[in-house]
Amino acid sequence: MVQFDVQLARFNFIESRNLMLRPFVSADSADLFGFSQNETALRFFYPPFQSQEACEYFMVENFMKAPLGTWAIELKEQQRLVGFIHFSKVYHQAKKAELGYLIDPAYQRQGLMSEALSVLIDFSFQEFGIDLLELVIDEENLASQALAEKFHFVREKQMKRKQAWTGQIRNFNQYQLKKAGYFARLNQGETHV
Repeated sequence: MVQFDVQLARFNFIESRNLMLRPFVSADSADLFGFSQNETALRFFYPPFQSQEACEYFMVENFMKAPLGTWAIELKEQQRLVGFIHFSKVYHQAKKAELGYLIDPAYQRQGLMSEALSVLIDFSFQEFGIDLLELVIDEENLASQALAEKFHFVREKQMKRKQAWTGQIRNFNQYQLKKAGYFARLNQGETHV
């Protein structure tokens, strides 16, 4: 799906009211390291990094080597990294993508992840040619499940899966949002948030 990659390259910077979704840069490792030290808040994602160097290595390996489809979430007024959002898996033939996201615990419940997710949903369906978005959320991550439901993602199934960063087998809920349903709600005047 060459066109998909071309569109990702065209939209590697996406600006919203409060946020800039952009590629990661080396300087982001300081902010990522800082908020990764909150073990309780990040228990669904990865354990705290042992050092700034380990954090930078992780960031380069996972976000910078193949940057298309991965955005650092920068709070514009502070010009600092507050999270990330990315296509964790893309199924080109099916025009389907799985999204993943994380926000600094200090910025949770301020509407910032809602803003980032809203923007990426719009771009996924209108610019990237995606027909189906999926979220796979740890069953204990109630905040992320509430965010999915706020955007009309529908819980499709529960499954066991290896947690990407820790390797633990955990229970996850799979949520889906279909392009047709998304546009039907918009055409009826309903906003997605």
